[in-house]
Amino acid sequence: MSPNVISDVELLQQGMDLLAQSLPSTWKVQKLEESESDTTLGDAVLSIGSPQFSVRVVVEIKRTFGPKDVAGVVRDARLLKRVAGTVPVLVMTSQFSDRSKTALTEAGINYLDLTGAARLVSDYPALFISRQGDLSRPKRRQSVPALRGVKAGRVARLLADVIPPYGVLDIAKFARVTPGYASRLLAELEQQDIVGRRPRGPIERVDWRELLKRRAETYGVFTSNPVQGFVCPKGAAFALETIRDLTAPEIVLSGSFGAEQIISLAPPALLLVYSVGDIGAFVDAAGLLPATSGANVIVAKPYDSIVVERLWQQKSSILPRVPIVAAAQLAIDCLTGSGRMPQEGDALLSWMAQDESRWRLPRLADLPVPEAPM
Repeated sequence: MSPNVISDVELLQQGMDLLAQSLPSTWKVQKLEESESDTTLGDAVLSIGSPQFSVRVVVEIKRTFGPKDVAGVVRDARLLKRVAGTVPVLVMTSQFSDRSKTALTEAGINYLDLTGAARLVSDYPALFISRQGDLSRPKRRQSVPALRGVKAGRVARLLADVIPPYGVLDIAKFARVTPGYASRLLAELEQQDIVGRRPRGPIERVDWRELLKRRAETYGVFTSNPVQGFVCPKGAAFALETIRDLTAPEIVLSGSFGAEQIISLAPPALLLVYSVGDIGAFVDAAGLLPATSGANVIVAKPYDSIVVERLWQQKSSILPRVPIVAAAQLAIDCLTGSGRMPQEGDALLSWMAQDESRWRLPRLADLPVPEAPM
């Protein structure tokens, strides 16, 4: 066993110690021997309580745990209920993701990890523990790539932009990544229950909303893309109006003004555009002045071509000739922006969920032939 891998025995003992810290000093947490336990289910049975009252809790120990594993724990809990009645089930692991904790809570399953995150509920004796983990503790090293970087961004956009089914080789081809990379990333997303497929089968389901939120955790519209800030003395809306009068401006709209074409929370004040060419004509026409603070116009250079691929051309009497980034990209940009942009991103996600056909492509065949993979 690797020295960095904790054993089941150590995990259980550390978990018991953390439980004890959440209880009154007169309460104890004890592991029952098999002869004392009335069930053989689970990895251990704990007795938790005071000298007068105690509750027995069945513990499931997991070396690793993801949202996809919740269904199995729920099945075990149902079997336990048939055998031993209503007995609390507690899942222990080194560290749960937020998505895993939410799924376990919704399923009525208790949890505890070694960061200190815990939820334990018992009707008799009355017991309720709810703790946040210590996020300063180092997280487990990921053995597969996370949703960070250029290649992950391409795969995430493909999964969001196109309705499945599609196989690993097709994903690799159209996302312009190697099959090995696509396979590893999809395995992680499957473990997190963000994508679903049958064994050795194609991807059949994508939780695109969760996917975009996860991607937003490792991406920042103002940090992942090189940006320049400007002040337009006549206002951001005027700067946008000048774009339609330019010849081949090679400018693509995103951010609040892009989201305004779909949902409107408040009049936008910051213009965010991507430039894939020279912006000199735009700067001159709008009278833009360079600014390091107080900018009302941001011009970004896409970190990768995927940012301005599969554009969504929203028809509007105001912006008839200004292309808008794809809905998935627009959502990510807004979620990671400033001011009201995150709220606009959430509202945009809700709009996208109402009718996926308004923004998702029905099949991979609708995409252009891709270039060679990275």
